[in-house]
Amino acid sequence: MARVPGLRRRDPGLAAACPRRKERAPAPACRGASLVGWGIVPPSAPRLVGWGLTLLPLLLAGCRGPGPFRVEENLQAEGPGALRAGVATRVFTPLPGYPLGGYGGGARRAEFPFALGLGWYGRLALAAHLAWHREGDEPADLLVPNRGVHDPLSARALVLRPEGQPPLALVRLDAIGCTAELHARVVAALEDLGYRPDRVVLAATHTHSGPGSFMRAPFACLVAMDVFRPEVEEALARACVEAVRAAHEAARPAAIGFGAVRDRGPDGLPRIAKNRRHRRFRGEIPLDAIDDEVGFLRVDDLETGRPLALVVNYAVHPTVLGSDNLEFSADLAGGIERALGARVGAPVLFFNGAEGDVGPRRIEAPHGHERIAELGEAFADLVAPAVASVETHPRVEVSSAWGSKELGRPYTQVALGRERFLDGDRGPWAWLGAPLALPVNAVLWALGLTNVRVAIPWTFALGVVLELDALVPRTRTRFLGLRLRAGPEEVALLTVPGEPTHDVGLEIKERARRAGARRAFVVGLALDHIGYVASRREYRRGGYEAWSTLFGEGTAGQVLAAADALLEALGFEEGSAALGKK
Repeated sequence: MARVPGLRRRDPGLAAACPRRKERAPAPACRGASLVGWGIVPPSAPRLVGWGLTLLPLLLAGCRGPGPFRVEENLQAEGPGALRAGVATRVFTPLPGYPLGGYGGGARRAEFPFALGLGWYGRLALAAHLAWHREGDEPADLLVPNRGVHDPLSARALVLRPEGQPPLALVRLDAIGCTAELHARVVAALEDLGYRPDRVVLAATHTHSGPGSFMRAPFACLVAMDVFRPEVEEALARACVEAVRAAHEAARPAAIGFGAVRDRGPDGLPRIAKNRRHRRFRGEIPLDAIDDEVGFLRVDDLETGRPLALVVNYAVHPTVLGSDNLEFSADLAGGIERALGARVGAPVLFFNGAEGDVGPRRIEAPHGHERIAELGEAFADLVAPAVASVETHPRVEVSSAWGSKELGRPYTQVALGRERFLDGDRGPWAWLGAPLALPVNAVLWALGLTNVRVAIPWTFALGVVLELDALVPRTRTRFLGLRLRAGPEEVALLTVPGEPTHDVGLEIKERARRAGARRAFVVGLALDHIGYVASRREYRRGGYEAWSTLFGEGTAGQVLAAADALLEALGFEEGSAALGKK
């Protein structure tokens, strides 16, 4: 790849977050059959070995493990450049007949595939749904069609064009999540303008009243998105591309500044958000166990001094509207953008954070769009005064890195005595209780439920493991990191391709600050969607967020390893020795 003036490449090898696995010597071949005639093994040994080899794929299904993080693109700026910036919005609200994406139950559900998609016949039934409804005049299948539009859905892009550096696009999407396929399409369509994969941050607001039918993974289609429709993905990609192109063309001399404020009211509690696991784990999880920092990035028109755009980064499920809502809406993220935009006089881009266990609070309005408007105004009351006092700078330096990681086998599990189950169902002693569960598993497997396993580990717990390899076929995901310097500011922006719990987000920010960043933004639901990312503590505690973490207890550790690698690749090296301490 040609050298970009003013930039230098860093060695991608610096970003290896995990050591490569050593190759194991092949296991010795079984010699039982040749020893039958010698009387060393019983005559039935060959048959037992045959049965063992037959059952081995079932017992060891999905044994592939996670891989190291691999930096694929990395550009370091060698100095600040004069900034030009632009912002644009494009609407993509789906047409009548298409489903909403986000909730898979209540008034949204039309039907389930046979056997809920479990077993070979369930997967076959789901595949039939996906194939039959991929085209045609009735796009909604598993979910019901929408009943109209309350407020339009859009893609909004802020483009930063520092002199002598490739352009950077920050794109927020009114949707439940992003996919790697969507990000790849957007990047490919912008190559002619100089955009690279590490210079397009595509993140969803996480509205549950956005478009369905744009995620390809069968698991997402089954749970909350309905069958994949190529025209929906095309509409989202086109809106993102058109927004970036319009913002790129409208770029003008600009200045940039950063700031933050805490979401705390007079009573010391957050005004906007709460930990939604507080009710279930009362006495264990406080109501205010959230990341209460609202980080923001303000861009001013250099000629007029007026705000050109504002990016806010805050962690909250923007889900005021429930599954009974059948109208498209940006939900709370839209309410925040409208209220804050009216205060600052410029378009606002809401980028979500580590919102996995964080939900919206109730102030006075009980529900619906009145509550959205009330929370939006409360957010504007909180943030607008801090935004007005930010110092901006006309020159900025942007370094970027991105890469990918294999996460391993996808699965979920429910258990009685969850912590004992997790401790017992792994390691060399995991199969001590297998004979106890074998009769049940034999029945399940004989019935075709080969991706379901009952386990009774030696720790006296009981659990059911559901292997999801066929429903989550792609297990390599992507991460992106930015380093922005403007005046005295040193900012790290790190993406997570899913929904991390708040403590994972706080840990990423802490690592970035220890590594030398003055500020840190964690952008969740970006570039891809791997489900939830519960911390080890919350995964062991259980609940919906744990069940929806599809790559095991070590999922958060994999995300933190990727963040460490990106921080190192971006040159945050002074704190690199401390990165592995937590």
